[in-house]
Amino acid sequence: MVTPKLTYALAYIKTVKDKFKDTRQKFDEFLEVIADFRAEKIDTYGVILKVKELFKDQQELLLGFDSFLP
Repeated sequence: MVTPKLTYALAYIKTVKDKFKDTRQKFDEFLEVIADFRAEKIDTYGVILKVKELFKDQQELLLGFDSFLP
């Protein structure tokens, strides 16, 4: 069963991918941050710091990230 939270998460990831279609490295860095979080290599605060830096010029992605976090 697909939950609304999962649907939002997948849509958010697609939005990030689309936003960085010309700079694939940024999207890959985002996926790496999420993977590190899931592997418990970094905590929530670390994710927030890294994503804030990564998306510093993308206010709409930063706002959406708040809802993306578990």
